[in-house]
Amino acid sequence: MNPFKTIDNYVMEGVGVVNYFWNKTTGRTPVGLAQTCFSISILSHTANGLNETPPDYFNGALNMFSLGVVLGIIEVLPSLKKKDFGILPGIITTYFGFLGYFAAAAAIKEIISPNNQDAHEIAWHTPRILSLSIESLGAFTAATLGNRPRKTRFEQDVEKLQQLVADYQERIRPEPAIGTTN
Repeated sequence: MNPFKTIDNYVMEGVGVVNYFWNKTTGRTPVGLAQTCFSISILSHTANGLNETPPDYFNGALNMFSLGVVLGIIEVLPSLKKKDFGILPGIITTYFGFLGYFAAAAAIKEIISPNNQDAHEIAWHTPRILSLSIESLGAFTAATLGNRPRKTRFEQDVEKLQQLVADYQERIRPEPAIGTTN
């Protein structure tokens, strides 16, 4: 089996669980979860940039612009997938999937970075790690918007087992004898 497909299945299964609990606790949809995650993440990135010496105003303005664009895309993505817009929804979904893995990898890189040896560096990088993790969750949630719900690993295994049983029953079913009547 393809290990990347396996990892993706488990990640998307986890996102489905988060979406379920988000809906049960807040009553809001996955669109709201994705928008909230991106809003928190981009505002945190902007705050980190403005906290540098000298402050990075250009990056802050660019982050604010990108926040508006991303929130708009997330708002219309489910309706794009329902209508026939050709390849555009697939490209957007693929972008969000790559962004999710990229943000998760960047968060892991920040955690295991050799520069994070003293308490000051760890305290400095913790907001960035949290921001990247939240961005990853938002991107994965946005990638699932408008999709049919994926089957859980248990449901997939039950289907495989049912298929194996059906195949086995077909193989062991005796052939009717030639010349016999029923």
